[in-house]
Amino acid sequence: GEDFGRIVDGVGFELNYFVEIFSIVLSLVCFIIWFWFFDQISVVSLLFRPNSLLSVLGSTQIFVFITTSLVTFLLAIASQLSKYPSAVLTMIAGIVYLIGLTSVYTPGAYISSSQKKLVWSSSITSCIFTFILGIYILFDRKAGFAELFIYIAVLIITYLLSSFVLKFTLKKQMRFLDDYESQTITIDNFKNENQVVKYGITGLSYGHPACLNWRLFREGTEKWPENVKIWVTFAKFVAIYPQENMLLSQIIYSMTANKLKGNLARQTISQARAVYTQRESSLSTILK
Repeated sequence: GEDFGRIVDGVGFELNYFVEIFSIVLSLVCFIIWFWFFDQISVVSLLFRPNSLLSVLGSTQIFVFITTSLVTFLLAIASQLSKYPSAVLTMIAGIVYLIGLTSVYTPGAYISSSQKKLVWSSSITSCIFTFILGIYILFDRKAGFAELFIYIAVLIITYLLSSFVLKFTLKKQMRFLDDYESQTITIDNFKNENQVVKYGITGLSYGHPACLNWRLFREGTEKWPENVKIWVTFAKFVAIYPQENMLLSQIIYSMTANKLKGNLARQTISQARAVYTQRESSLSTILK
């Protein structure tokens, strides 16, 4: 990013021309390879793996990876530019921080409520202070320890605020599930397939009766049989319970029958088969 910044600003390279170009190309190739590995392998798992910012679907972690990488890249370029371009790029990075806030509301988002609050509060706080940094650049002012303490104070305030905002969203979703359980509303009242994923995760996370009997996912997959996200979310939660092995086999059959495409669908079917086979073998051993 800093090398790009020097090129854009017309400063040129600090080292040998060939060395600089080679290092930029090598960095890009390594980044692309790592991103492919992260997207195609690392975040694709039927079973929940204990990692940072654990989410139901890998798309949330990919989104966070892209936004954080983009912020780093923009700020690196901005650090090598003159006053006005640097200030503009810094403020754009602040907007990207704010966009990162939407990861809290994406289908298959974070499982932990504390992680949701941290992402929510840090995104807003970082956006505000990145804009302030852009203003500081315009007025040739430098930040000090006072701004650091103010940042921490604002982060705490936004964290407390996030508790109320996210709790309001949770109550709204639970009331919707209550109506769904009492059959006041049906699957047709769900606006889209993403809403099924969101509400299904919420219901299972908090033990709502409308989701514990798998009714929501069964009806959701019937209405949107070709939606990969619903099937994958369904399979991930079913795979938690060994006693639901028969249901897992039905999910495998249905996903295969519907000819779901994409790496996520293929990996899920493959891993679900492995889990099913392992459990069947273990059960056979116990019966013997």
